[in-house]
Amino acid sequence: MERRDLKEQLAPISAKLREVRSLVTPVSQVTLRLKAHGGADRFKNTIDNILRWMDKRAGRKLPDVAWQGKTFELSDIGAQRTAAVALNDPRYWAARLDDADKSVARRTWVTEIGVCADTNGDVLFGTRLICATRGEEQPFERTIPGFVKEILKAGPAELDGQLLRAEATVIKTEEHVHDLVDLLERPDRSTDVILFSLPEGSSDVCEVAAPVQDVYRQIQGAAHVFILTSEASFLLTDRVGKELSVFRQAVRTYKPGFKSWVDDPWRHPLALPQRITALNEEEPQAFVRMLVNQTLADTVRIPDRERRLPSFNTVRQLAAAEERKLLKQFGGSDAELVKLYEQDNERLNKELAEQKEQYDGLLAIADRERESASQDANSLRVQAFMLRERIRSLEKQLETLYNRPPTPIPETLDDFESWCREHLVGTVEIMNRAYQGARK
Repeated sequence: MERRDLKEQLAPISAKLREVRSLVTPVSQVTLRLKAHGGADRFKNTIDNILRWMDKRAGRKLPDVAWQGKTFELSDIGAQRTAAVALNDPRYWAARLDDADKSVARRTWVTEIGVCADTNGDVLFGTRLICATRGEEQPFERTIPGFVKEILKAGPAELDGQLLRAEATVIKTEEHVHDLVDLLERPDRSTDVILFSLPEGSSDVCEVAAPVQDVYRQIQGAAHVFILTSEASFLLTDRVGKELSVFRQAVRTYKPGFKSWVDDPWRHPLALPQRITALNEEEPQAFVRMLVNQTLADTVRIPDRERRLPSFNTVRQLAAAEERKLLKQFGGSDAELVKLYEQDNERLNKELAEQKEQYDGLLAIADRERESASQDANSLRVQAFMLRERIRSLEKQLETLYNRPPTPIPETLDDFESWCREHLVGTVEIMNRAYQGARK
């Protein structure tokens, strides 16, 4: 009662804090390698695609220097915060746009973009979307900035070393399955792999349990999506085992770091067709929205986000240091240097205040998620304890009613997994690596 009363007393203070502090939620992140092709300048073309997108949202027309790929900052009255920084060595272009939400007051969508020219002619491209909210938090659907699709249409692109297709790829043959397992087990894979399976005996891609192409269009560039024919599902089962495979219209998401010989099935979420149907009966497209939101949320949980896509503020600091270096090199006056230092100091103070606000918001979200996870874990422990006690009670009743026959020992290991599930569940826990060892 005391804790509840204290919370009620602090509610007005919490509301005031929300008015001045942003609740920052990373929404999605995409990092791609754009392949050189046909002599096109993918670095310039990619920047042009992004600038056209920014021009529609900035509130004012972008200045001429922006279309030349140079550094600019839009500060006109009525304009939204829009800026870009260009570096010559390495050839790098970074931009940021703060887009005010048109339907939710005091909510802003922050888009950060990085484009880097590689020495082999490829272009490294990344974008990060962040939601910053002041005041009461409102739910939202996770998305990817619209210009990503235009960039993917402009030429070939790779994600985790895998060439992206216009639609979800169908896995049919043993060679396809071999390549799929290689992707699943790549140690440097950083994004999810989602497999949609077909009914037993089917190769008709229209028989998936959920609209796979709708999912792919919404997460293209952020994850891999494949459709497995029935034959391919059996081949995949032979490679990774039944516990880690997917078949009969189920949908499975394989997280980065997948290792078929040691992994636990629960780490790679499995959606059974009955669950998908039940969700969609409650609300059309419910499963698609859930899968898209979960997948995009995973893209912002990568440990080395800053290394993969440096923030706009980081790049701007590098550009300022380069500007001071050039000014000294070409004999700039002390007054010019002092002016640059003053400008940098003022900018740094603003960025520090902004970063503190963002990190405070991120910490608030992390604390909330940790508390929720702790509550869920405690609830599951209680449920598991009650179920174990219930099972023990039932086993004792069965032993009293019937004389339990001896456990049959199989003559071969051909159906080892089924035998374990039938006779050992509740007494012996069999790890996936044991199944793999028996299979080998």
